[in-house]
Amino acid sequence: MSNLAYGVQYATRDSADSIEEWLSEHCAGDWDLRLADIDEKNSRKKFAVYFERETDKAAFKAAFTPDKR
Repeated sequence: MSNLAYGVQYATRDSADSIEEWLSEHCAGDWDLRLADIDEKNSRKKFAVYFERETDKAAFKAAFTPDKR
């Protein structure tokens, strides 16, 4: 099992499937996506995303900043 040493939280209304698709296509190392919280009232979800490589974490953060989504 990989060492997933780099993590970030991400809040969104996007589906887990769309985030997993991006991770599969753009990450060179292993990753894990976990649902951390959900606000059922407005369908906002908070995900915890863990990465094996710091470069994958940086790419995710660059792609999923609010002004780019």
